[in-house]
Amino acid sequence: MGFKKMWINKEFQKFNKSFEGRVDQEDMSVSTKDFVESIGADQIESKVFQFLFDGNSDGKVTFDEVLQAYGFMETDG
Repeated sequence: MGFKKMWINKEFQKFNKSFEGRVDQEDMSVSTKDFVESIGADQIESKVFQFLFDGNSDGKVTFDEVLQAYGFMETDG
């Protein structure tokens, strides 16, 4: 297994553990509300995080959306 796959697997495990019991097993997502509450964001930060992490604006944050957002933030240097 390559480094990137190992990193993705590790991050998925953290995502799954962080939202234990709240992950929709069908599409591996959590509600945007749960996601924003977990990071302790205020109202303005909440809007920013929803924009960054809920890429398709469906009210859910998937692991793939989190990975895409982190990729975006890493390249925004």
